[in-house]
Amino acid sequence: MSNNNTIQLSSLLTIVYKFFIPTAYFILMFLTNLSAFVSFGFIEKNEVIIYDFVYLMFFYGIYLMAKLKKISYNRNFTCISNFFSKTKISNNDIVNVYCDAMNLYTIAYKEGNSTKRVFFMSHSREILSSIFFITPKSIVKFKKSIPLYIKLRKELKKK
Repeated sequence: MSNNNTIQLSSLLTIVYKFFIPTAYFILMFLTNLSAFVSFGFIEKNEVIIYDFVYLMFFYGIYLMAKLKKISYNRNFTCISNFFSKTKISNNDIVNVYCDAMNLYTIAYKEGNSTKRVFFMSHSREILSSIFFITPKSIVKFKKSIPLYIKLRKELKKK
């Protein structure tokens, strides 16, 4: 989407969240376990189990970070990128946009007979609004470009 009126919906830090933080996490986990293995006589076995448990607790968060996508959109299309390939979907195919966790959002869209989900982080500057359960302005603006939401808003205004 090389259009000038394309707006980036996901955080500019997506590349950091997707690649650098998981890489640093696994290097740290490897080095901690390696040092525990090398000094096995000095460290109690229970401490090694605690280290592994802590790292496994964070694994789900790292897994979600690895699934993050870069999202940009314009009036008609939404572009989903994993930094290696891009998928362009029509805004008519978007079924739902919702918040999973504090700053983690999901876009559900139709592809053939199935519904696919894409995860992204909204802009970091909007994290305070997420903490107070207020939908960030960028998400509200994106929802206004989706025909399904426009239709639902019109129906709600009639009632």
